[in-house]
Amino acid sequence: MATVLSDRAQRFLQTLERWPHVADLKRVRAAIKAVGLPVTQPVLDFHKTFAGYVIDVWGERGPLGIIHPEIVAVESWFEPMEVGCYIGTDGKAEGSLLACADIHISWELMIDLDGTFYCNGPESSSYFLWTEQTAFMWDFSMTRKWRQVRFAADNPRVAATLARRLVNFRIDDLSDQHGQVYGTDRFAVSSGHNGQRCNVLAIEGELPEEFADLDLYRPPKQKSKAKH
Repeated sequence: MATVLSDRAQRFLQTLERWPHVADLKRVRAAIKAVGLPVTQPVLDFHKTFAGYVIDVWGERGPLGIIHPEIVAVESWFEPMEVGCYIGTDGKAEGSLLACADIHISWELMIDLDGTFYCNGPESSSYFLWTEQTAFMWDFSMTRKWRQVRFAADNPRVAATLARRLVNFRIDDLSDQHGQVYGTDRFAVSSGHNGQRCNVLAIEGELPEEFADLDLYRPPKQKSKAKH
């Protein structure tokens, strides 16, 4: 698993706000051990590289990191705790998922002890790879005049059709079993969650032929205001 970000991904991260956040990995180790889980290198690598970067998750903003800078009372269906993980009635961790967003209502965002990144389901083999995928899409949007291609519905059949049409444009270094990235000078595509998520950017102008005949989203026409 890669633990060094490309120059592109580092430039992308530099666009994010970063809060000072748990520079001492001894606290990270202690917090994981306190809930009965083993300390693994992928988790430490994640924390060293990404902790403190502020991201948006389901409408809330918070810094990445598996432990809280301090314990605070919040309105949440989770109790405050020093390390984010599933805790059973016996006070021990259930499973091996650690929350990697330091905000309680965003616990869909997690990493496994092996580094697998989850966002309401498996998203990428590691947060490093997910960042590389995101940075690719960001770079496309920053270097071209583009339009977003939206489909009428998130449909696995649409994603399957795209996967067949774009197979020769798959970027293997940015793809794994959880998410795939396709790209040319004409478009950039990121697909995941078994086809339930598909982000498509295309250069302005005529729609690339790879997306022809697909059911595209068309905004409803606004009713004209009656004149009095």
